Amino acid sequence: MRLLRIEPAGRGRYLLHFEDGRTRKVYENALINRCLKPGAEISEEELGEMLRESAQEKARIRGAAMTGKRAYSKRELREKLEAKGESPEAAAEAADWLEKLGAVNDAEYAGAIVNRYSGRGYGERRLREELRRRGVPRELWEEALNGAQAPEESVDKLIAQKLRGKQPDRKELGKVTEALLRRGFAWEEIAAGLRRYGEDVTD
Repeated sequence: MRLLRIEPAGRGRYLLHFEDGRTRKVYENALINRCLKPGAEISEEELGEMLRESAQEKARIRGAAMTGKRAYSKRELREKLEAKGESPEAAAEAADWLEKLGAVNDAEYAGAIVNRYSGRGYGERRLREELRRRGVPRELWEEALNGAQAPEESVDKLIAQKLRGKQPDRKELGKVTEALLRRGFAWEEIAAGLRRYGEDVTD
């Protein structure tokens, strides 16, 4: 097919007008790599390749902008890109590219998640839920969890905040226990914390 004219379309993109009436938008690199000018003959295969390259570049640009604002796991970034309209292939390629550049690092991200939620007083079960929800590979979980705050410290602090030095009745103890369970602490950790507070608790 014959290329009639090329028009700037903004943000590094160009609109190609073809003799058969079709128009296609591509990124500048797709044109530069082929030295295309008006009057050139382009095959369907070549046009398809240009569109694939442009889709990849678009996903890379969008992914780079996203990772410049906050951290993502590789899977999380890929899913976000797809949700924004990028094809699965372009989203996966962009995530791979950003990982190679160091903009996406699942191990560092896992450590940051554990540090954040552990510091806010959440237990291991909740930390694991967050790692799973955010798409961190399971093989990275244990190393990240090694950096969590000691559960005793978090449990003791939360019990002290809830009870404020009072001697609780069974109802109050139940509420404290439920609150700590919701935060992801194990019953054994909660019972030990209540004993340190001075309560007679059996496992």
